[in-house]
Amino acid sequence: TAPRVSVLAPPGLELDEIAQNLSAHYQVPLVSQKSITDEMLALAEEGEVEDPVVSDVVEYVAAASKSKKAPKPMTAEQVTNLFKWKLSQAECHNKGWIMVGFPNTAEEAELLSTDGKEDVGGGDGTDAGQVTYSVHPFHAPRKLITFDASVSDLEQ
Repeated sequence: TAPRVSVLAPPGLELDEIAQNLSAHYQVPLVSQKSITDEMLALAEEGEVEDPVVSDVVEYVAAASKSKKAPKPMTAEQVTNLFKWKLSQAECHNKGWIMVGFPNTAEEAELLSTDGKEDVGGGDGTDAGQVTYSVHPFHAPRKLITFDASVSDLEQ
């Protein structure tokens, strides 16, 4: 089966080299927020911006580059949509992937591993507003690798 691994660590601990080695060993794509954003911007330069997720990111980057102050961070939903977009592509779907630095919160993990919401409220008003989530089998990591480091470890 195709590896689907998320590699996480506390702030200050660099994971790039570890993730690159895993990606090379398993011969699967390395997926990070930066790599996905760069790929989307390259698509935009080629004029291939039909996907709303790509358009959203291109607009965000354009607005951030025009602003003199630091851009506000992307929402959990925006970041999750980046990863879902990439993980839905044929290469990741068929080969698997190594994901770096995501998900960071329970909300992001839930958003990543679900397809969306569906209102299943009864037509007669019973259970109105009840929401169910369906798990998307190709977005949820099979393995989670976490690294722990104390402040003294990071200072060395």
